[in-house]
Amino acid sequence: MKKVLFLIIYLLVCIKSNGQNVVAKVLYRQQEIPKQNAAAKRDVDCILLFNSSQSLYYETSKNRVSNLKSGADDNVENIELDSGNDGLVFFNYQDYQSKKLSSNEAIFSRKYFVQEKIVVPKWVITKEYKKIGSFKCQKAKAFYRDRNYMAWFTTEIPSLAGPWKLQGLPGLILEAESEDGEVKFLFESLIFNPKNEKIAILKTYGKPMTLADFVEIRKKVLRDTKKSFESKMTQFGGGYEFNVNTFSKENFLSQ
Repeated sequence: MKKVLFLIIYLLVCIKSNGQNVVAKVLYRQQEIPKQNAAAKRDVDCILLFNSSQSLYYETSKNRVSNLKSGADDNVENIELDSGNDGLVFFNYQDYQSKKLSSNEAIFSRKYFVQEKIVVPKWVITKEYKKIGSFKCQKAKAFYRDRNYMAWFTTEIPSLAGPWKLQGLPGLILEAESEDGEVKFLFESLIFNPKNEKIAILKTYGKPMTLADFVEIRKKVLRDTKKSFESKMTQFGGGYEFNVNTFSKENFLSQ
């Protein structure tokens, strides 16, 4: 109890006196394991920085697909669809005051800078608890971006923030997973009041576009790619359906 009270007082003081400073740095492991598309597996390290008015979530490592297993054919070659040496990283920057979300997104090797309004999931908080690290966490559920998510948050850290675009609970989200098991955010470690960290929009690609415009571009690219791929596969007798219905390429942008 003393630990919880100390943490709450400490964080509230930090938030009140240092609104622009980074309150904490959280390390996550983000995994995407599409069951119908083994080549799209992803396993990356990510960092979340946050304070009372904004947060930044971004990838910090290359894909470690060899460490993941799925129900799909593990003999299928893993392919990096978003490779490139342009120095860009995938990120989600959220400004809670203006309610704006900025992010780098990709459709295969093509990269885009997208800006949209923050959409808070309609969480249903349960009475289920478990410990993650040294923190007591409570379970919440919500339907968000075309998936059902389960999230574990801790009121010991009074922040709205969380991994990716998940946020809006009465405590920091330490762990989250889609109901189908294809998307996971796993807690690794946490550092309070980290040094030399800054919350800001990272390097972007091109001019900003709306989410609606990006979705239309994505639909066209995926339709064209599907048509081309399946046409080429007919020479091998067909029977293979092109599927890009994954977290990083499809569902996560649906409203």
